[in-house]
Amino acid sequence: MRFKWAIRRIFIILLTSFLIYSTFLAIYGGTDDEEPDYPYNFDPAKDEIFVKNYLKLLQMGRASARPVIEKEAKVHENYWCFLKFPKITRKSGNWLTMAGVEVFSAYFDDRENSLYTQNSAVQILVMSNHSIEKANVLIFCNIFSTSTREYAAVKGYIREIWQTGWDPRNSFQVPSLITCPIPTRMPKSSQNLVVSLTRRRCHNVPEAMQVLGKPEQGKGAKKDVAVCLKGLDYQEDISGRLLEWIEMQFLFGADSISIYYFFLTNQTRKMLDYYEKSSRVKLVSIFLYYS
Repeated sequence: MRFKWAIRRIFIILLTSFLIYSTFLAIYGGTDDEEPDYPYNFDPAKDEIFVKNYLKLLQMGRASARPVIEKEAKVHENYWCFLKFPKITRKSGNWLTMAGVEVFSAYFDDRENSLYTQNSAVQILVMSNHSIEKANVLIFCNIFSTSTREYAAVKGYIREIWQTGWDPRNSFQVPSLITCPIPTRMPKSSQNLVVSLTRRRCHNVPEAMQVLGKPEQGKGAKKDVAVCLKGLDYQEDISGRLLEWIEMQFLFGADSISIYYFFLTNQTRKMLDYYEKSSRVKLVSIFLYYS
């Protein structure tokens, strides 16, 4: 009699566990490749009103700006995810559509930062149809280690690269940087990582992009840190201040600087010509044409 009751209890426990697991997969997991519609809700009329209001605030010196130092954010990891290892179909530098955005590249980043102070991260460059940050879109990162077969599902942190002050309109393609924190339990190595993006928690994505690791350090290591300066238009001599700025960029590790200009005085041009001869500074003359 006791044996029969024990068998029944085990059966009930197994059946209950199976139902819970099936319900969990139906809600959070599964292999359905379809993503929900991209909710950018772009309205040209509202965009025009926003631009007018922003320009007024800009003239008054009250326009909002992204802080230089980000506030610390919490790592939101979904621990009970059952993910399948995706097919690696793209290397960084080749476009791949995921989560309704165009993904260009993914990089490993273990530099000190204010956003995730205890975690390394995968930095992902994407392009979207209008702003995903202003639309409050949630994007989740599935990070896999092909060497240890570990994986993590975390919430991505979205930041627009295009600053509102440059052009406040939202009627064009917008580049963004998505930061995916790597849980501390995963390997610290930057090698053999792949990542995929989704707008649903614990959602299996069939494709993934390789994560570029840290560049080689030491003698002979190639560095490609370039700084690009927007078009300069100065009627007065700024050679002294511009010289200090250029030297500061080189001290911070820049290898080359591209400077675009509309108009500069002869004194400023002479100083820049000196730097251009060293091949570390490139001058590009640009014009504005009115029809």
